[in-house]
Amino acid sequence: PIETETNTQQVGVNIVSPSYFDLMGGELLLGRALSSTDTQDSLPVATVNQNFVNEYFPNENPIGKRIRVTRPGNFWEPQNQDKQKTEWLTIVGVTTSLQSDKGLEFARKLGNVGNYLTVYMPSNQWVSRVMNVVVSGQGEVERYADPVNRAISQVSPKMAPLGVYQTIDTMLRKKDAFMVLVSQFILSFGIVSLIMASAGLYGIASFTTQQKKREYGIHLALGASKQTILSLVLK
Repeated sequence: PIETETNTQQVGVNIVSPSYFDLMGGELLLGRALSSTDTQDSLPVATVNQNFVNEYFPNENPIGKRIRVTRPGNFWEPQNQDKQKTEWLTIVGVTTSLQSDKGLEFARKLGNVGNYLTVYMPSNQWVSRVMNVVVSGQGEVERYADPVNRAISQVSPKMAPLGVYQTIDTMLRKKDAFMVLVSQFILSFGIVSLIMASAGLYGIASFTTQQKKREYGIHLALGASKQTILSLVLK
């Protein structure tokens, strides 16, 4: 959860390094990006995505607004046990939203947009014991497993890679999977309803036509054309 100076909301919080957005393809829309100068000795800061701004700061400049995060990273980490909330974080930048607009649209209809509103905190100011490593490359993702493991062990022999490797596209698809499932269900329900309604209308039209068969016969005997009878049936 995050807390603004006026209310508390459930959103996504990512602890990232300064190069995160370069690798993820995010674009800075306003203000500045997180940098290596954002340390524990400097002003606590954060950047937010455009979805966050649209939800909580529409039609106003979010730069300089303050938010506070409840237990960022992993809730079981020691720093979260000692301190339930961060210091007030000043918003210094706005980035593009990496999530799909389709997922956000259905999340809004269900009243659950929290996963599409994201706050980014610099890893130099809030260190998490469990982090994801983002690697830019070509080919199958599995080919990078051994080189990445070796690089991590060289930085710190005590760090243990969990060995879960997947592409960014796969991660985003998994994140949108529920919303896509809901949209497919709604579409299927709509198609079935349309078929049932069409069958019902056909049944009513057939029944009323049979009831008025004698009346239509009289019209034909008096010289009415087939087009006239068809018009009566359709009416």
